[in-house]
Amino acid sequence: NVGEGGAIVPIYTKIKEDRKLTTEDILGFYHLSTVGKPSNQEIEIFQLFKDRPVEYGTVGWVGVGDMSYGQFVPCYPLLLDSMYKGYQVPTAVCTRVTEAPTSGFFTARSSRWSGDYYNIYPENWKDSYYFSFEGLGNLVASAEKVLGTPLTEKTIEKLTAKRDAMQKELIADFISYDALKASADPRKAATENMQDMAVKAHEYALDAIDFVTASTKTPEKVAGVKVKNVKKQKVQVSWKKQEYVDKYQVQVALNKKFSKGKKTYTVKGTAASKKTGKLKKKTYFVRVRAYNAASETWGAWSAVKKVKVKK
Repeated sequence: NVGEGGAIVPIYTKIKEDRKLTTEDILGFYHLSTVGKPSNQEIEIFQLFKDRPVEYGTVGWVGVGDMSYGQFVPCYPLLLDSMYKGYQVPTAVCTRVTEAPTSGFFTARSSRWSGDYYNIYPENWKDSYYFSFEGLGNLVASAEKVLGTPLTEKTIEKLTAKRDAMQKELIADFISYDALKASADPRKAATENMQDMAVKAHEYALDAIDFVTASTKTPEKVAGVKVKNVKKQKVQVSWKKQEYVDKYQVQVALNKKFSKGKKTYTVKGTAASKKTGKLKKKTYFVRVRAYNAASETWGAWSAVKKVKVKK
């Protein structure tokens, strides 16, 4: 701390604030990739209020793993009677291997001492809050090596939007000082509030991992398509389900080019069949394709099937 004349002086700064900082500003700092990096285990920010009783005057913002895409869960640490079970679940340690695994959930790491390696997560890793967030951060960091292709800018933008939306939801869910004081049992209210938010954050981490994985997948050509004329001049269409599919499109038409009498039906990705509306008593051609919302890609149409509507 040296002054302009070279003398030792008390700590000072020439940095001037351009606005009053908000909670989002502080949390956002830890979302920077240079700060919220994969090597982080846990980050806790303490927000202190001098005008409150001590048990209400400390708010903790708890984050786990790589906070670039993580969540801060707020709580009143001096009022908590118990923690979310996902913080405490026992698991085995990761298994370190040098060859890319062929099954299970794994991420890639590298260190100056160990070189390149893969971490295979234990069987119950999804039950662990820590492993879920650590897995998310490490998967994003090693996506090209683990998933076979780097994440696109659009995927990162979508993931960041998901992160921000969830963080805003957690901030909105956090019980206020006034509501806590007015509750019949402040300790119970504070504990349940924290646990409910931790559940949401945990689910976000697992959903985000699924999204990142799905963003690198293009649906395959739909296979196993079967068609059958059923009552009321309708056609029952079924197919083999795929992973990472958000919806299927079923088309029926009066010619192979699907240019005459075409009708299109859309069903959820969890479905494996669709019954058409009433059709004419004629021969129809049928095809099915799949769509992945994370990668915004359609798969190829299935082989065309033919069915005659008689009844």
